[in-house]
Amino acid sequence: MTALDLARRVRARLTPRLAWTQFAYGRDASGRYAIASSDRACAWCLSGAVVAECAKEWRFSATLAHANMEFYDALKTEIGTGAVDWNDAEDRTHGDVLAALDRTIAALEAA
Repeated sequence: MTALDLARRVRARLTPRLAWTQFAYGRDASGRYAIASSDRACAWCLSGAVVAECAKEWRFSATLAHANMEFYDALKTEIGTGAVDWNDAEDRTHGDVLAALDRTIAALEAA
């Protein structure tokens, strides 16, 4: 998986409005905390979506670690801070998250 692949997967996972959350890496259908990579999770914060997508890989590898780092570097360039704090900002919206992912994808495509 490349950073671009990861960005696209995270974007797809968070596209439905109800698939995005704040203040937890993952939530179940009742809105309770759920481990982001578990089958119970149906909503994720930005970082939780990354965890869920990386967990789908059969095993962690140097390639996956590099993709993760490159993705977060590109994302930070777009949002100016860490993903968790940015996602959980009081005025953050689902649209903001998707727009940041779109900019990150465009930057990775251009690289």
